[in-house]
Amino acid sequence: MKFDDDQKQEWEELEFDIPGADEEEDISVGDQVEEAVQKLVRDTMGEIPAHAYAKEEEDEEEQDEDGDYDGDEYDNEYDEDDDEDEGPRRKGGKKKLMIFGIVAAVAVVLLAGIYGYRAFYFTSHFFDGTVINGMDSSGMTAEQVEKVIEESAQNYTLDIHFRNGDQQIQGNTIDYRYQPDGSVQDLLKKQNAFAWLMENSRNKEHQINVTMQYDEAKLEEQVSQFQQLQADQMQAPTNAQIQYQSDGFVVTEENQGTQLDVDQAKAVIADAVAKGVTELDMDEAGVYSEPEITAADSNLEEQAAQLNDLVSASITYQLPDGQTQVLDGNTMKDWLSVDENGSYSKNDEVWNQKLNEYVASLAEAVDTYGEAQTFPATGIDEGVKVTQSNYGWKIDQEQEAAQLAKDIEEHLTTTREPVYASREFASDNNGFGNTYVEIDVSRQHVWFYKDGSLIVDSSCVTGKMVKSRYTPAGIFQLVSKTSPKTLRGPKQADGSYEWESDVTYWMPFNGGIGLHDATWRSSFGGTRYINSGSHGCINLPLSVAKKIYNNIEVGTPIIVYYSEKYSVRDDSAERAAQNLPESAAVTETTPTATPTPTATATPTATAAPTETPTATPVPTETPATPEPTPTEAPATPEPTPTEAPATPEPTPTEVPATPEATPPEATQVPEATSAPEVTQAPEVPQQ
Repeated sequence: MKFDDDQKQEWEELEFDIPGADEEEDISVGDQVEEAVQKLVRDTMGEIPAHAYAKEEEDEEEQDEDGDYDGDEYDNEYDEDDDEDEGPRRKGGKKKLMIFGIVAAVAVVLLAGIYGYRAFYFTSHFFDGTVINGMDSSGMTAEQVEKVIEESAQNYTLDIHFRNGDQQIQGNTIDYRYQPDGSVQDLLKKQNAFAWLMENSRNKEHQINVTMQYDEAKLEEQVSQFQQLQADQMQAPTNAQIQYQSDGFVVTEENQGTQLDVDQAKAVIADAVAKGVTELDMDEAGVYSEPEITAADSNLEEQAAQLNDLVSASITYQLPDGQTQVLDGNTMKDWLSVDENGSYSKNDEVWNQKLNEYVASLAEAVDTYGEAQTFPATGIDEGVKVTQSNYGWKIDQEQEAAQLAKDIEEHLTTTREPVYASREFASDNNGFGNTYVEIDVSRQHVWFYKDGSLIVDSSCVTGKMVKSRYTPAGIFQLVSKTSPKTLRGPKQADGSYEWESDVTYWMPFNGGIGLHDATWRSSFGGTRYINSGSHGCINLPLSVAKKIYNNIEVGTPIIVYYSEKYSVRDDSAERAAQNLPESAAVTETTPTATPTPTATATPTATAAPTETPTATPVPTETPATPEPTPTEAPATPEPTPTEAPATPEPTPTEVPATPEATPPEATQVPEATSAPEVTQAPEVPQQ
């Protein structure tokens, strides 16, 4: 069958509505052909009865209705007229059937022609719905597709998406053009033209390698200038890590970074340009360096939980100055080891070292042991410096480290003091508290403060300013209280004592040196102590000694200081010549009570008087002549240049106590090299 151009165009524009197109996979080719034939007949001749006899039967039924005859009459009449009517009826049905057959035959012939024509058409044209590299190529020839590709090359643009920005390559900057390579023709040849009824209505997307020509040197130059490819603009990826934040260890997200393989990136871009790709995602292209560990790693969460458990303890230290110091995870996290990947772990050796270093730093901030203390002396605004080698705050570092390790292991949250080896009397008033006895040797005065209230303010007489009898400065505590008491000096070679005195109130604080009443004295204070002082004790009026005795407790701090420069004359040679001990102080050193303060070590007098504080000078005064006790005669006076020992007091009736160590030697003379020269009156033996 031949068709002119108009007919061809008409047939090409025919659209076939195939029912159930969405279920094509379940419909056979024969079914589809039959449907196409029916459509063709409908379009050319209209609706035709499906069976010729169907219409004839309908006409007969209409005649029955018009004739108003019943069945019996009809049967009779039919029987009679059967021979007459049979011929015309059969002739009419055959005629109609013949017409239908002719029409059907014509339709089949037409359909076959149309089907063949369309099959021939699709040997050189792409099926409807064909998409090539994103371009709708329906009904186009290979040459037409290539022409469109060639035209698009003139306006070619490649959009490149980097992690840290976008770049664009214009085709005209790299002499971009299309070079056909037969890929489009090959795709067309793969079409099965005779299956156009099945394939024509489907969407068919194809990606083919379209070869483009461009200037490689220009592309290289342009791409090399992208900032994303510059080494100093790249950020290396970081792994997901465990970091310590305010609320503990947490897993932080990995950082993808922007570091990429430059050569690989250039190759991917060149390949995209060659294929005519218009959009390129460098992340999807796989050119970036990736982190090795991500937050999805379940081991990180487990490790974070273990670390939080490890540093969950919180110890708040109460320090002597009233301040506090907290040890918690913020500090302990630094005791953990961190590898090159930022992973934390506990190395026992490093952990213990850091713990001990922490305790040492705490001790360095707290310890005052053996250091000069500023005592808030009465009447001296700037205070005075007093020193005691075994007094002050001192953390027991070994015990504290052990306690701290235990607290951490038990995940404690607690507030406590450090473990001390030595303590000061209190944390207030420069560590001296509000209850203490203050003795200024230079001013020959005693103050007794109890709970911050001054209850005793009295003159006194301290030790004679010679090595064997002076009163050492220092920080002490009351050792015991005894009433009454017989005081004895050192035992001599013949078994007697150098001196003996009976007192009512005895309060020792530094070996054989203590506070006591001295009823044999008629006056106190002044400068009489220099040449007529005691054997080291603090002589007090009876009423004063009683008041102190009745209000003081064992362990009460006793601070002895010199507010002026002083010197001590060495009388060692003189005493040696007389075969006397170096010290003339009381020989009883066994305390009758132990100190009660919380300090772990009781200070003792070991420091020589080296203090030279400036204070209000003691009024210059001629030493008063000591008054003898009511039952004793004055002792033989000591010679001025070479002082002889005083005449001993009467032999005591009390059994001597166990002797204890004598006060330390005072060998340092801060300012003067000899004792001040004074005129000395006869001295009565005293303590």
